[in-house]
Amino acid sequence: MNKHVQIVKSILGEDIFEDLEKIEMFKPDTNSTLDPAEIKIALQIVPRAVLGFLIAHLKPLNVGGNLDLPLPFANATLHVNKISHDVYTGDVVREGKRITEFKYRSLPGIGLILMSTFELYDIADLDKLRADKP
Repeated sequence: MNKHVQIVKSILGEDIFEDLEKIEMFKPDTNSTLDPAEIKIALQIVPRAVLGFLIAHLKPLNVGGNLDLPLPFANATLHVNKISHDVYTGDVVREGKRITEFKYRSLPGIGLILMSTFELYDIADLDKLRADKP
């Protein structure tokens, strides 16, 4: 079993992924929903270092707050606005140009965006994830 999956299950319970599949996460503050499937996938594949970095810097923001966060793994800056609890909008800028924009994303969802934008894939982790599937 993937190490990230084990960590999530140990913290949130063995049936967390099944529960996420059944829940529609509606955010009345933003009149939007967060996709539980996206959160499930992100919790499984976003590297712990990336997710930990995002949690450490973005979670403490007050609702309505914003932050310009230099990314240590890329020559880029993450501009983030906290719209509601675990709902963020923003963009990624490199050399004065917007390279990615996102709306109504959770912290794990932002991790997926960063992985895709900067191609932060580890083939060994992907092989393990495939092996974990029945």
